[in-house]
Amino acid sequence: MTDRWTEAQLRGQLYWVLSLEYAGGTWYLSTDALEISSSITTSAQLVDVPDVSEALEIWSVDAPTMSVPLSFLLPVDVPLLISQGHALDGAVGELAQWAEGTSWDDRRIIVKGRLVDPSYGAAWEPITCSLEEQVQDDASTMPPAPVFWRNEYGSTLANFASTGDTLESGAMLPFVYGLPGNGQGPGSKCYAIGIDSSTSEVYYCIASHSVAATSVDITDGISTATCNVFYLNVAGLSEPIAYVKVLASTSVTPQLENGVIWPGYSLQDETGAVVRGAGDLIAYLLRRSTLRVDWGRMEAMRQRLNMYQVGGYVDEPCALGEYLRDVIADVVPFAFASGSGGLYPYAWPIYPTAAEAIAHLDSGVDPSIERASSITYEGADEVANYIQLRYGWNPLTEKYTGNRRISGQVDVVDSQMTAVSYLAGSHARYGRRRSTVESVIVHDRDTADMVLLAKAARYGNPSRLVSYRVGPRWGWLRRGDVVTLSDDEVAASQQVAFIESIQWDPAGDLSVSLRYIEAVG
Repeated sequence: MTDRWTEAQLRGQLYWVLSLEYAGGTWYLSTDALEISSSITTSAQLVDVPDVSEALEIWSVDAPTMSVPLSFLLPVDVPLLISQGHALDGAVGELAQWAEGTSWDDRRIIVKGRLVDPSYGAAWEPITCSLEEQVQDDASTMPPAPVFWRNEYGSTLANFASTGDTLESGAMLPFVYGLPGNGQGPGSKCYAIGIDSSTSEVYYCIASHSVAATSVDITDGISTATCNVFYLNVAGLSEPIAYVKVLASTSVTPQLENGVIWPGYSLQDETGAVVRGAGDLIAYLLRRSTLRVDWGRMEAMRQRLNMYQVGGYVDEPCALGEYLRDVIADVVPFAFASGSGGLYPYAWPIYPTAAEAIAHLDSGVDPSIERASSITYEGADEVANYIQLRYGWNPLTEKYTGNRRISGQVDVVDSQMTAVSYLAGSHARYGRRRSTVESVIVHDRDTADMVLLAKAARYGNPSRLVSYRVGPRWGWLRRGDVVTLSDDEVAASQQVAFIESIQWDPAGDLSVSLRYIEAVG
């Protein structure tokens, strides 16, 4: 299977092929009778060419639903089969593009899912329905496998007693990732789970899982004690519980909650590799979900997303999609898309240049390239040209320790501000428009500055959008690709843009929706 056509493949005719598993058989349908291989032939019973749109919703991480309306006939008596118990609703189908002269294995799958809301009549009447793949799974949680404390878990610890100010049974143990606090201050909380009745040492749980750090500093906000990390193995839990022992001789206040300063990284994956950046974390969480994931694309985006170092802790379970949307994607510029291989993250381009474009669309050179819409502005009501990020969350003081800003005021000296000329024009047109972002997962200055650059790219000016019809030879383009556009009619010359959506029309041509990348200078 392919996810991007080659120019050689596009020299032949592209056909839509629907394969449907129903009533114990597999049926191959197209608009034409095709002999794809010795074992795969299609009947010309796909009534209409599918109306297919592949899109990215800007800055959205809600798991997408790919849905295509269909109209087709089957070479069997469908009403009779339904009366015999072969339900049409929920039948498994696959819609793919096949290039004439190529192997079936080289087809490009557009959507693989189930028939939804089918409508049928007599055996000779077309069936109408939607073929839908919903990759979202509301059962996935953050953390993936929350661990709740039970006092009996401590029975193997020396002289364990759960007396005093200790965690109640049923409370969730913290899930910690990255380098919260950036090694400079408290980044997560630890919880007293019991004491050694002989030595009065306090047992503190620092994580519900194994960690990369071999020691951590426990602090009450005033005093600090360096402690080695130990592990409590509990039958039935997939990972050991990480804990420390705080000696009674230290000046750290023995209380239910204290802070943890992480001199080294916390979470590790199943191979023992440290989870450092946003890409590592997203991959870790998706591996533990039941979502169908395109791991090739996930890996391709992982390093780009890892430029954003994130760290945090979770001590109350929530829906995975909610955490990805409200916490991670609030500062890391990515979206989720669904392709033939499944769900994958797409990292939004931040100020890409013409050198990064993979194609040049020039209406003056290629007559198949024709503008199909006016150029429209979008997002004027969301413009922000003075953006502040509060970061470096301290869970003990419940305050942010870092504050960075970005603006277009290039003549202002401010050690905590980055000035970019891109925002100067916005400031001149709209006046100062402020926006404040707060993040509990950003802890270092470099990541904070990258977050602000991404926010400026997104909200600094309104976006310009335009659609073009292009010939079938451009069928190798993909949503998310960075391209350049030249069109004398609209004074576009090497204008950098990215493809937000692709629409295939019945004639085999396609339309691309472009979002301009405004010049930085």
